[in-house]
Amino acid sequence: MRGDLLYAALPEDRALLCQPSAPPEQRSWCSAAAARYATRDFIGQVWTCQCATDQHGAGCCRGLFRDPAMDHLEQLALPSSDRSCSSRVCVLVSGKRASGKDHVASALQSALESEGLAVTRRAAGSINKRAYAAEAGVDLERLEADREFKEAHRVALVRHHQSRNREDPNWCLEEVWAEAVAAGAGVLLMPDFRSLSDLRWFEQRCGGATGLVLLRIGASDDARRARGWQPDAAKDGLYSETDLDSFEGWDACFDNTADSSAGLVEEWVRHTAVPRILAARGEGGGLQRLRRTRREERRARLHARGDARSAPAAPPPQGPPATPFGV
Repeated sequence: MRGDLLYAALPEDRALLCQPSAPPEQRSWCSAAAARYATRDFIGQVWTCQCATDQHGAGCCRGLFRDPAMDHLEQLALPSSDRSCSSRVCVLVSGKRASGKDHVASALQSALESEGLAVTRRAAGSINKRAYAAEAGVDLERLEADREFKEAHRVALVRHHQSRNREDPNWCLEEVWAEAVAAGAGVLLMPDFRSLSDLRWFEQRCGGATGLVLLRIGASDDARRARGWQPDAAKDGLYSETDLDSFEGWDACFDNTADSSAGLVEEWVRHTAVPRILAARGEGGGLQRLRRTRREERRARLHARGDARSAPAAPPPQGPPATPFGV
């Protein structure tokens, strides 16, 4: 089960929904359960299962019902007197074209600011657009605001970014960081996290996974088309679209297929994303230690796979072929 998803009721649950035995406050969404990857069902029971260990769900559930004492959401946050501390949390939002990253980032910024946090929102793509517009002589305002115009320049924008990266791999991210430092923000929100090299840069700058929260936004192809996406092999195959496809270290994922009027974005931000960000600002709490340990394990596996792909091919084995079992 997933503590950051809403579940539909089965027909046989109708009687329980119409005449529930648990009081109303135990049948509502449970933020504290979601924060630790558990879920509260329709009659107030709290469930955890083995798929919670990867912190973003798995294909099967083999857990048992538990009724743990629930922590309050406020315990995940720093006391209000400590919210001006100098530590900075970097929230990196990733997703395909037209998945709704900017919309989710706007909702997230509003929610964090309502918690009293100073948030600076900076997109590496905006920095690249400014540099590209100056060199190519195109209208920057139109490049920022006109989706069709931006899509016409997307391939050139990515190539420009790659060319600048060959000169200085960190030029965009250094400017993003400098703007956050200048703003004195406690939270840096970057809505266009696109590559493993970006991740490595932030891990080095933040001293590991402790100050990072990684969010992945998805949407169906139909929903993306409704938002202006048109399939294009050249654009959809760019590294900026595909480099994180096999990444597993997300703190939370969100399916942004539904229309914004449903209010699911705000629900997910409030009950799933914000608790993780507040936890990342804590000083060594249990949730933070678990999150760091699990993420480091996943990233070690990911880097190991990358090293294996780049390693020279091993000489062919001698003797009878190996059995496929036990691989």
